[in-house]
Formats: sequence, C-alpha cells, structure tokens
Amino acid sequence: MADYLNRLARIGALILCLALLSGCSMMRLGYGHLDTYAAWKASQYFDLDAQQKDEFQRRFDALHEWHRHQELPDYAAFLATARARLDGSLRPQDVDWFVDGVRARYARLVNRALDDAVALLYTLTPAQLEALRRQWDKDNRRFAREYRLAGSVEDVKRARARRTIEQIREWVGPLTREQEHVVVAATDAMPMVEKLRYEDRVRRQREFLRLMEQRGEDRKAFSEKLRKWLIEWDKGRNPEYERLARIVYARRVQLVIELGHALEPHQRALALGKLHDYIEDFTRLAQRPHSRAAVN
Repeated sequence: MADYLNRLARIGALILCLALLSGCSMMRLGYGHLDTYAAWKASQYFDLDAQQKDEFQRRFDALHEWHRHQELPDYAAFLATARARLDGSLRPQDVDWFVDGVRARYARLVNRALDDAVALLYTLTPAQLEALRRQWDKDNRRFAREYRLAGSVEDVKRARARRTIEQIREWVGPLTREQEHVVVAATDAMPMVEKLRYEDRVRRQREFLRLMEQRGEDRKAFSEKLRKWLIEWDKGRNPEYERLARIVYARRVQLVIELGHALEPHQRALALGKLHDYIEDFTRLAQRPHSRAAVN
C-alpha cells in the first residue's frame, strides 16, 4: 500500500508539472471538435472570407488527420514514459525532460503545418491584418486585467497566486489550507515579471505584423522566418525579462517538486485518474475507424 501511494505521489507531481508549466489548454478542448474550434478562431482573428474559410478547413482537416493518427500515439507513449521515469523521487531534471518533450512535439507540429500556414497567410489582405491587430488589442486588454497590471504589487501577487491555485485544483481538487500557503509563499517570492511579459507579448505581435507586411514574393524565405517566429519565441527578449523568466521557471519547478510530495492520497488518486484518462483518450482517438470497431 505504501508503495502504491508513493507511485501516486510521483504521478501527482507529474500532473502538477502539466498544470504549472504548460497549462494544458489544448487538453481542455474536445479533440474531436478541434477542427470546428480552429476554424472559428481563425475566422475570429483574421475575418476570413468564404473562400478562405473553405481553404482553411480543407488544410486543417488534413493536418488534424495526420495529428490524430501519427502524433497522438506518441503523446500517449510520452505520458506513459513520463510515469515510468517517476519511479524515484521527482527531480528538477525530470521536469526539464518533460518540458523539453513538450517543446519538441510543438516544433514537430509547426514544421508539419508550416507549408499550409504560409499558403493561407499569403491570401490575407491589409484589412484582415487590421482585424488581427484589433483582436490582439482586445486580448492584450484582457491579459492586463487578468494579471492586474494597473494594480499594486500586492494585486499582481494575489492574482498570480489565485491563477496558480486554480491550475492545480483542476488536477488534484481542492487544496488544504497548508498547501495553499505553500503556493502563495512560493508565488509571492517569484520576481515581478508580469509587465515585462506583457511587453514581450506585444513585441511578438509586432514582429508577426512586420513579417506579414514584408512577405514579398520569396515564399521560401518567408516560410523560414515564420518557422523561427513560431518556434524560437524566446529570441529577441528583453535581457532583463529573459533573466527573470529563468528565475521564475526554476522556482516553479521547485514548487512542483515541493507540492508534489505534499499531495494527500485522494489528491494523488484524482491526478492519477486524470492522467490515465488522457493516455486512454489519446490511444482511443488515434485508432482508425476499423481498429476502433474491432476493439468494441
């Protein structure tokens, strides 16, 4: 029984890695409805016309099919391997391995989708880029409200602690008062990077708009610039933001490890169940229709 609870503790720590370091926003979506969601978001941001919507849907359907059958099995294996790596106590290098794995899979997705993205981006008009700018302005105002950028230092810290606690609750359920104190103490001790993060967010948006304005006729050159913009998102950062972001990451890793060991049995069991469900879902969704019918 003690060994079983130990395993649960380590899996719970992995879930905290997911919650604290990646947020798992993609996982919250219904994967089977991702094509509809993606088409809606593309239209929302770029105000696509009917022909562009059809072209986006055609290209995204092909990408979605590839991702379902080629990538989801790897995601399931990745999570299973992550579990196996946690046979001992969770260490910072385990968290780094997980984050590096997420980044590598993101880069693979970008490289697969790049040609389709370039083809679609070349159809965008100045009016549609202006629509994108307006949508980003709305997003930035929402970001500023959520992160309390106009408030005091204490306002920013309270919002930071609340977000972190909510992310953890999604995986392990309600936290004890002692666990919440651990989270608050850890997040309060982190550097104040929120305004620098906002500025970097705006920098990235401006980089993309400049890239679009300078598309030119050399699609190969544009494609390479777009790939770098998508994958090397930390390049060009303010040096002070880069320095502080590294400190924040290291302290979040420390929080993951500390809180992972402090989870109670029912919290670990809930986290384990959610992780198991994701592995099962990825495996099931990756099956081709005839394979799924045979299993049923």
